[in-house]
Amino acid sequence: MDGPRRERMYLNAIRGPKGEPVEYERRGSCCPFETPNGLVGRGGLLDVFDLKIEGSAGSIQLYLNMYESGSLVAPAGFTPRARR
Repeated sequence: MDGPRRERMYLNAIRGPKGEPVEYERRGSCCPFETPNGLVGRGGLLDVFDLKIEGSAGSIQLYLNMYESGSLVAPAGFTPRARR
């Protein structure tokens, strides 16, 4: 049940290619898949987010899997937020 919090932590930790802030909005869920970590039985859904880099005209969609954990990386065209 910690998945949504981890998604927000991840999204708050990425920046644009020059360190710009990123705004995001959850659009819903899609794309059922099998996972032993799902909430109901063996299934899970990907969460869809619209991301916009501050100062850019467009947005991109990012699909996140809240059921699995592992090493995280910034998506192509984004950078990790500097650690404090």
